[in-house]
Amino acid sequence: GDIALQRELLERSLRINEQEYGAEHRAMANTLLNLGNVYGCLGDVERKRDLLLRALRIKQREFGPEHVEVAKALVSLGNAYGELDDVPAQREHLERALRIQERHFGPDHRELLSSLTGLSMLC
Repeated sequence: GDIALQRELLERSLRINEQEYGAEHRAMANTLLNLGNVYGCLGDVERKRDLLLRALRIKQREFGPEHVEVAKALVSLGNAYGELDDVPAQREHLERALRIQERHFGPDHRELLSSLTGLSMLC
């Protein structure tokens, strides 16, 4: 797809959500996650990290720190830290995501694949 168009559409969605609901509303979290990943594809990993941190804060506040929605944000953030060569932060976020996923789904569920794959790639 056209990554620049994706960024433009997500930025527009973010502005509308912010005007409609406020900057810290739960409706913002998934748009922030998606936009962060788009910025990663565009090579702006610092912006990706910042957007994902914001999404994580919203998800933790709205769902609680041990919710599977928080785990999804942690995986994306862990991957961002990996792209920034911050292996300790990458490991911390992926391990936390894995613990949450294991508690909710058990040790052999497909939802663990993103965390397990990320952890397997650590140097």
